[in-house]
Amino acid sequence: MTEFFDVAVRLLKEADEFNERNIDAVSDLFADCIKNDGIIYMFGCGHSGLIAQDCFYRAGGLANVQPIFVPELMLHLSASNSSKLEKDEKNAENILKDYQFHKHDVLCVFSVSGINGVPIEIAKQGREKGIKVIGLGSSAYFEEISRHSSGKKLADYCDIFLDSRIPKGDAVINLADGGKAVPVSTVISSCLIQTCIAETLKKLEKANVRFEVFGSGNLNANINKNADLVNKYIKRIKSL
Repeated sequence: MTEFFDVAVRLLKEADEFNERNIDAVSDLFADCIKNDGIIYMFGCGHSGLIAQDCFYRAGGLANVQPIFVPELMLHLSASNSSKLEKDEKNAENILKDYQFHKHDVLCVFSVSGINGVPIEIAKQGREKGIKVIGLGSSAYFEEISRHSSGKKLADYCDIFLDSRIPKGDAVINLADGGKAVPVSTVISSCLIQTCIAETLKKLEKANVRFEVFGSGNLNANINKNADLVNKYIKRIKSL
């Protein structure tokens, strides 16, 4: 096994074992959301936003997922500016104003460090709107100083916090000059949230509760199915 695979597999096993109870708890929330025709909202800045994209409108993915995309906080307009903007909670002021949350909806907030103002503020606002909030980040940063005016971190505003156990700095391959390279956060974070979804579907099947997933758009057999799901959710999920 190559070095990165070896490290990634070890960290994946650690994250899976450490989060066993919380994965079960998150899957209960997701299942309740789906049973009650709710929407699973997902938000992250920069590379953490990739986790939301990974769950949205893709083969095998849940149909009731709404990513909260903010172009300025993603990577394609200006990655360096995104990194700057996510630190200031004021940039979260209007992000959720166009979303109408209902009591059975769930909000997932992804942030490896959990210390930046925007993701913390988004989680805070989610709690204030009365919906369950799930956070995903790393406890390696718990001793770092929060950039939110409350002094609190992402985990403090979450009903459930999934600890990715990602080492501080994210990079995991040792270099000859003593530095490190190659980030692991996307691999671990995506696997954690997809594991929660997988456990959700197992519970729904056991309870004989219907759920909806997209099929591969590259298979003709799924064209009509996917079109029907888009038509069903397009008024509720903005990014469709």
